[in-house]
Amino acid sequence: MAKRGSQDLPGPIQGARPVVGVPAANQSGPEKEEEEEGLNAVSNKLFRCAKVRHWLPLAYREELYHVLRLTGPLVLSRILNFLLPFVNTIFCGHIGNAELAGFALASATVNFTTAATGWGLALACDTLISQTFGGKNMKRIGTILQKSSVILLLFCLPCWAILINSYNLLIAMHQDEEVARIAQLYVMVFLPAVPAMFIHQLQVAYLQNQGIILPQMYTAAVANIFNLGFNYVLIFSLDLGVIGSAIASTLSWVTICLLLFGYIRWRKLHEKTWGGWSTDCLQDWALT
Repeated sequence: MAKRGSQDLPGPIQGARPVVGVPAANQSGPEKEEEEEGLNAVSNKLFRCAKVRHWLPLAYREELYHVLRLTGPLVLSRILNFLLPFVNTIFCGHIGNAELAGFALASATVNFTTAATGWGLALACDTLISQTFGGKNMKRIGTILQKSSVILLLFCLPCWAILINSYNLLIAMHQDEEVARIAQLYVMVFLPAVPAMFIHQLQVAYLQNQGIILPQMYTAAVANIFNLGFNYVLIFSLDLGVIGSAIASTLSWVTICLLLFGYIRWRKLHEKTWGGWSTDCLQDWALT
């Protein structure tokens, strides 16, 4: 027993462990050094400038590193996705002015009536999947994915109905008849791409809300390479004009969807969350 006034500190309590992130006076030297070296290694990967490391605390550097590690591939994958219609626009510009105007009108019609609304519905998965993943209810994530897939595939029906009648809608808005005809032609060929667009958005939400970011970047990069080849062959080699651009766009969306599906299966990213198709996905469809 320590004497009164003694400077000796009592020993550590049996069974107690140091709190993570809080330096303990009785923590062993090698363990503390190993933890500090790990944190420094993480921060030094991003911040190699000595002045930045001096002014930015270690905890902030580590957190910023993890944020950038997630957002970097995510931003790049989004850019690659938007690059698909950009490339199609460039190729259509080499066909003719009327074809370029028709493609622009068709692209605006698809984005306004189909892509925006369908992707808006798919955004609900960001909330549902992230909340379920945080609660460690892994199999429930698979059920949410199934239900979302069924809902979005059913939503394709009204989208197709609008797109099929896009010529009449454009004429009613006093658009040029030739441009409206080309836009209608493009939209009709693009119809099979609508389910692929919706399912791909669900795939991205499914992976992203589990902290898996890189697969969508890889598949988007490969799909852009295919998109370049599809457009060149169909427009210039086969001389299909704006129809070739529509076929290329459709094939590109189907390709990116199948590539991401294949990557998920290959790397077995679905095993923890997928319990097989179940009738549970048909339950609780009430709006209230």
